[in-house]
Formats: sequence, C-alpha cells, structure tokens
Amino acid sequence: MKSNDTFKQRLLGLQGNLLNFAYQLTTNREEAHDLLQDTTLKALDNRD
Repeated sequence: MKSNDTFKQRLLGLQGNLLNFAYQLTTNREEAHDLLQDTTLKALDNRD
C-alpha cells in the first residue's frame, strides 16, 4: 500500500473526531461540516 493511500485512509478514519472538533469550534453543525470538508480537501491536496 502506498503512503498516500495510508494517509488518505487515516485521514478518513479521523473524520468523526475532526467533525466533533470542528463543531466545538463553530457550535454550528453546517459550518462544522463545511470546515471539515475544506480542511480534508486541503490536507489531501497537500499530502506530499
């Protein structure tokens, strides 16, 4: 398995925890989902 695949799997496995953290920051479920999506895409785009 490639390291990029491992990174992606680990990141996706953390989505629940990251969503909870984003919700604590925003106290708004929709904003938390948006923040999580933006953060996940940035992490995947910059994984190298």
